[in-house]
Amino acid sequence: MFMDQASWHKAVDLVIPANMKLDWLPPYSPQCNPAEHLWMKFGRSGSRNEVFESMNAVEGRLVDALYTLEEDPSRVQYLTGFPWIVNS
Repeated sequence: MFMDQASWHKAVDLVIPANMKLDWLPPYSPQCNPAEHLWMKFGRSGSRNEVFESMNAVEGRLVDALYTLEEDPSRVQYLTGFPWIVNS
């Protein structure tokens, strides 16, 4: 499992199963983080510089965008399927 080096991804008492290996992304490297590519896609889909009337409206837009991605697995694979992940 690859993780970024955010402080909340580190736990002193975490027990890692024997069949799992943790590896860390380099610090300050959002270009390597698959989730960042999904967020960039969300930002390009028309939500930039938009004023929402409420947090519910923001959540609704995000949910719609996530459903759109869920319906297009090849798009998600294109955005997140880095060779170092796929070939691990």
